[in-house]
Parts: sequence; C-alpha cells; structure tokens
Amino acid sequence: MNADVAADEVAPWIERLARVGFVAKGILYGTIGALAVATALYAGGKAGTDSHGALTWLYSVPFGRPLLGLLAIGLAGYAVWRVVQGIHDPENRGRSAKGIAVRAGFVARGLAHFALAGTAVSLALWRDGGGENGEKAKHWTARALETPGGVYVLYAVAGAFLA
Repeated sequence: MNADVAADEVAPWIERLARVGFVAKGILYGTIGALAVATALYAGGKAGTDSHGALTWLYSVPFGRPLLGLLAIGLAGYAVWRVVQGIHDPENRGRSAKGIAVRAGFVARGLAHFALAGTAVSLALWRDGGGENGEKAKHWTARALETPGGVYVLYAVAGAFLA
C-alpha cells in the first residue's frame, strides 16, 4: 500500500474526528462564555473561568461524566486533526517561514487540545482533573527541577502555554 492510498483511507476518519472536535470545542468554549457571563452578572466578576473550570462545571451537570467522556473524544479528535494538519500540510502552507510558523501553530493548538482532552478524561474517570491546582503545580514543578534537564522541560511547557 503506498502513501497516497493510505492517506485516502485515513482522510475520512481524520475529517470525522475534526468535525466531532469542532462540536466538542464549541461546547467547551460556549460553556466558558456562559460561565464568564454568569460570573460577571452574579459573582461581581470575582470568580475566574477557564477551560478547567468549564470542564469541572460540566462534570456537575446531569450525565456529566459521559458528557466529559464524549468531549474528551472530540477534543482528542480535534487535536489529532490539528497535528496532522501541521505535519502533513494538506492546505499547502509551504515551507516558507510564514508557512512553517502557521503549521507550528496548528501543532501547538493540537497539543493544547490533547491536554484539554486529558483533563476531561481525568475528571470523567477520577473526578480529579488537577484539583488543588496550586499544590499540584508546585509538586510537579519541583519534580521536574529535580530531574536532569528538568528546567528545559519547564521552559518548553512555558513556551507551549505562550504559543
């Protein structure tokens, strides 16, 4: 089987994953927007909302765990699509500096959505999803700094968040 045939067989699956991913992304960001409006109107703007807060809120609704599972699948599908889009360049962005920057952005967005999918899975399965964020962040930062080259890993993570 040559690469073109393999790509043609995989392309419909990636397209379906992307479509499911767009739905999941829309639900997640719609929830963030609704929570932000509710916070502004009813909490005096004192409570922050983010993707983790939206996923945690979605856990609390009826059928929250199955919904988070479906969102995780959708977000992972979106992530796969973005990474494939960045690596295989189906839109012919090219190898110019601008094209590479755009493609790197696709991959970075894919990785960020993999992280969101992981949070959704964690919440759905263990109701954890990184609760006590400050303590867990300190713990994992300390562990990373203890390992050889850990500071570079932290720089890479910080760079990914900036991207």
